[in-house]
Formats: sequence, structure tokens, C-alpha cells
Amino acid sequence: MKHALRLLLVVAFVCLTAVAGAQVTDRIFRIGFVVLSSAATTDAWMKAFRDELRGLGYEQGRNLIIESRFANGDRNQLKDLVSELAGLNVDVFLAPGEPALIAAKAYGQNIRIVTVTCDPLEKLVGSLARPGGGATSLATARTR
Repeated sequence: MKHALRLLLVVAFVCLTAVAGAQVTDRIFRIGFVVLSSAATTDAWMKAFRDELRGLGYEQGRNLIIESRFANGDRNQLKDLVSELAGLNVDVFLAPGEPALIAAKAYGQNIRIVTVTCDPLEKLVGSLARPGGGATSLATARTR
């Protein structure tokens, strides 16, 4: 998990620096975190995510704001949560899992999307070789 988290951070960092024009600024970056589950189920993961970002120089309240929204298992809420986050002018959506990615992608605006898991990913991005759209992801093979 630690390796996947670091890779996700690199992807999120690339998205943030692209938004900043690839230069260090005094700007505060906003990540919109939207997830189907609850805050309790993602608490440990988000703590690790914030810790890793701090190691890269991004600290909550100083140069980074993570806006989190939780659907608590209700897929019907995801569209409204994505819209709410977009209204907060987030720079990138962090949408782990297929339901959150679908909602963020359906929003249809020019906000980059970083996702952690989606199986099968290709039904949402077209192909792994040419993903298109604004989604960036980690793809892993499932073994049985």
C-alpha cells in the first residue's frame, strides 16, 4: 500500500504543478476528495496521504486544502458531492474507486481527476494506452 500511495502522490503532485504552471507559487492548492465510503473507513488512508504530502512540502492549511466529501455508501449522493467540490474551485479531484471516478468524470468540467482503483478501468478511460479525458490512475492486475 505504501508504494501505491507514493505513486498516487506523485501523480497528484504532477497535477498540482501543472495547475501552477510548473513553478513554485504562494498559491494554496485544493484537492477535492470524494469517496463512496465513510470518513471512518478512509481515516487511516487519509492520514497517510496527508503525511506523505507533508513530506513533499504540502501542508494542510499552509499551502494545501483537502476538501473531503463522503457518500456513506449512497451512490446517488456522489454527483452532488462532486458538484459541491467543484464549486469550491478544487484543482484536482481525488476519486478513489469506480463510483467516485464515474461521478467526477460525469461532471464534465476541466478539473483533473486522480483515481486509485477501478476495475475494469478501460470502460471509463477508453484504453490504458490512450486514456483521454482528465483522469489519471494507477492500474493493477488482480491475481487469484
